[in-house]
Formats: sequence, C-alpha cells, structure tokens
Amino acid sequence: MNPLFPLLGLLARGDAHGYELKRIIAVEFASHWEIDFAQLYRSLAKLEAQGFVRVRAQKGAGGPKRQVYALTARGRRALERWLQEPATQPAEFWVKTRLAEGVASDAQMPLLIAGSDDLLLAWLARAVGATSRVMGSTRGLERLAEQQSDIAGAHLREPEAHEYNVSFVQHLIPEQDIVVINLAVRDFGLMVARDNPKKIRGVRDLAKQSVRLMNRPYGAGARIWLHQQLRAARVDPTTLPGWTHIAPTYDALARAIELNKADVGPGVRAATEARGLDFVALGQERFDLILARALYESARGRQLREILHSTKFRAYAGTLPGYDISQSGQVIAEIKYGTRRKA
Repeated sequence: MNPLFPLLGLLARGDAHGYELKRIIAVEFASHWEIDFAQLYRSLAKLEAQGFVRVRAQKGAGGPKRQVYALTARGRRALERWLQEPATQPAEFWVKTRLAEGVASDAQMPLLIAGSDDLLLAWLARAVGATSRVMGSTRGLERLAEQQSDIAGAHLREPEAHEYNVSFVQHLIPEQDIVVINLAVRDFGLMVARDNPKKIRGVRDLAKQSVRLMNRPYGAGARIWLHQQLRAARVDPTTLPGWTHIAPTYDALARAIELNKADVGPGVRAATEARGLDFVALGQERFDLILARALYESARGRQLREILHSTKFRAYAGTLPGYDISQSGQVIAEIKYGTRRKA
C-alpha cells in the first residue's frame, strides 16, 4: 500500500513529528500497515515536494531542532479525493475506513503510559488524559523501545553506579533520543502485617522458614531491588518460600498480606499504609518518567511538565506518605542513541 495518502490522513488529525506518526501507525494500524523510519521520511519529503504538507522547525530545549509536519489545504483536498476512491486491497480498505473516521472527528490519540505501579503516576495519567498500563519497569522500557507506548515509568536501581534507570535506558532503548525526568523520590522497603507479628527488620529475616514472601512480577523494579538486597545480604533469593508467588500491583500485594496469604513483600510506604499495614523502611528510591525527546518538546510534553509543577500535583502528592517531589519535573538525563549527553 502506498503510504502517501494514509500519512495525509494522519496529519488531518493534527500536526505531528515523524516519531509521533510512526507511533500511531505502530499502535493503531499495526495489523494492516507497516512502515520503517526511512520509508516514512522519504514519503513525507515527497508530500512536501507536492505541496501536500508543510514543514516547520520546532526548537528544542538544549537539543536539535525537530521537524513538525502539517497538512496543507491542497493536501486535504487530495486526501478527500483519495478517501472517495474505491480501495484496491483489503488493507487499504481497512486503513481508509479508519482514517475517514479520524478525519470526521479530530480526536487526538491519548498518551499511553506503561511501566511500574505508582499512585502518583496513576494520578498524573488521569490529569493528562492518558491511558496507563502497569507491567513493571523493565517491560515499560521495552514497550517504549518498541514504540508501543509514549512514556515509561521506572525505578530500576543500578547498585554499582548508585543511580536509577539511566543504564537500563541506554541498554534497552539504544535507537531513540530520550529524556529522563523525575516524578518523585519515595520510601521503599518491606510491606508487613499490622504490628509486624513476624518481627521482620530487614531482608535477612526473609530467609526464616516461617516467613511467607509475596513477590512482584519478573522485570518489576521492586523484584530487581529485592534480588539485589538479598544478594548483598548473601541470601539466595530462589530458596525463599514464595519467591515465585507474585502480585501484579502493590495494592494486590498488600491485600494478600491483609488476608494472611503472605507475611511480607517489597513495596512502597504509601501503598502499605493505605491498607493499614506496617512498613519496614529500607531506603528511598527515585522514580522517573522516560520519554522521547520529540514528545518532551511537544505541546503535550509541555503540558505534562506544567502539571508536574502545579499546585494540584503537589497537593495530591502531599496526601501520599513517603513521597518527596522536590525534584519533580527536573531532567535527570538526556540519552541519545544509547549515549548519555554530558551536562
């Protein structure tokens, strides 16, 4: 299928960067339309040469200028003619039908946030009208690398560097220009039953045969953190009762402890106290938002940053015990094609 007119259909929804167009195709049209970046930009260049789109440079904050593509009146007329022509292939028919609906309504696709479970992130998603999916920090970064999401939420600890997330982004997202910004710093530790009947004081106590652990899924930041802590304490994680028993969210883990299905699990203070449980604090961790530079510099990226500095955001964060938002919205790192830019 020739991608020229379908691209006009996407631009009829609103101006967009090349990255945004690629993401929409991958998410919304994956089963009927595939395009790589080289073909995408060749097609956009042809559309510009024909006068169907116009291009403007958008200045980035400390980065290179980005090209934004917009549909011209001539391009809209060409799109309308194409939509009225009969489709010659099943895939073209499906794409035309979908785009015709989009041209009729100028609805913009909501942002998709994927990754770790966090109460403040869930509030932020609602505030910006985004869709959120809890799947763990590692999988969230993988989805961003696959351009199946717009933002990843992560808290992946790098013990040797005393850092969070940066090396994971470099390794898992080596083909994009990425910005890492802070959401919050939060208290992290062990969730235990009220009054801590098992007298758990640290990760060594998890080796007691009477202690039943409830873990987080593979790839989750909490599971990786717990594995690191146990190894440092010379405890083999795989020998612990319940190491393979998982809860999909912190609230589900807290609920399991509340129902006496487990004695302990890794988690955050806010989720623990929300269930009336006790919390064994073992430190603080940084929770970041990871997104492409194109999104960071877009209008929606600016809206996101404005919310992070808003009074409503700070008011809600103030209701969550164990949250420090003094760094919220700050750029932690800029990583272009796997290489961290020097400050």
